[in-house]
Amino acid sequence: MKKITFLLICVITCSTSLFSKDLFSRKEKNFLPEAGDWGISINAEPFLDYFGNFIGGNGTNSAPAIDFLSGNQLIYVKYFKNSQVAYRGGIRLGLDYDRFVTKTPKIPGNDPYITVDDTYSTSNDNIALTAGLEKRFGKTRLQGYYGVDGGLQYAHQVANWSYGNNLTIENPGMQTTKVDNGINLGLGTRAFLGLEYFILPKISLGGEFGWGVYVFYKAEGERVIKRLEGNTVITQQIPVGSTLQFGADNNAGNSIFGPAGSLRICFYL
Repeated sequence: MKKITFLLICVITCSTSLFSKDLFSRKEKNFLPEAGDWGISINAEPFLDYFGNFIGGNGTNSAPAIDFLSGNQLIYVKYFKNSQVAYRGGIRLGLDYDRFVTKTPKIPGNDPYITVDDTYSTSNDNIALTAGLEKRFGKTRLQGYYGVDGGLQYAHQVANWSYGNNLTIENPGMQTTKVDNGINLGLGTRAFLGLEYFILPKISLGGEFGWGVYVFYKAEGERVIKRLEGNTVITQQIPVGSTLQFGADNNAGNSIFGPAGSLRICFYL
C-alpha cells in the first residue's frame, strides 16, 4: 500500500510539472549546459532497474550505485567551449601489483615445522585515454549531438613465481617461474550521434550510438619454466604468440573509444 501511495504521489507530481510548463520551452535556457560548464556521465541502467523493480514489487530490490558507462571503467568528462561545442575525453589509469607468500615444507626434510617461502607476484597495467569533439543542436530540453572520438589503450600483465625449494632429485618437478602475456595496444576512432533530454536543470538522460574503426595488437609474450635433466636444472623460454585484430563496426567494436550503446545520466556544473 505504501508503494502504491508513493507511486501515485510521483505520478501526480510529474503530471503537474508536465502540464504547468511547456517542456520544450525555449525560455528554459538554464536547463542546458553553457560555456565553461563541465559534465560527467554515469550509467543510468542501475537507477532504471531500481525503479522498475520498485514498481514491479521486487522484494529483493537494492539501492542503485554509481556505475561506469563502459566495462573498461573509464571516467568520461566534457568541457563546453560554448553551448553548441564541447570537448570530451575519458581516462583510466590502472596500475596493480600483488604479492603473495606461502609456506611449504623444506625438501629434503621430515620436519613439517621447517618451511621455506614460495612467492607469487603479478603486475597488471591497464591505461586508456579517449578524446573527442562534440557539436550540439536544438534549443529546447531535447538536445541532439554528433561528433568524433579517438582512443588508445595500453595493457600488460606479468606473473612471477619463486620457490624456496630448488629442483633436485628429491624435488624433480617442473617449475613455472614467469608468464608474460605480452604488451597489448589498441587504437581506434569513431563517429557518434546521440540525444539528451534535460529532466532537470543541468541533469539529462540520454544515449548515443556510433560507427568506427579499431586495431588491436598483442605483442609476443613468453612463459619461462625450469625442469631437471639428470642433475642439471634447465631453464626454458616458451614463446606466446602475438595477435593482430582489425575491424570496422558499430561503436568501433570496443567501448574504450567512446561511451556508446548505454543509457546514461549526465550532470553539468
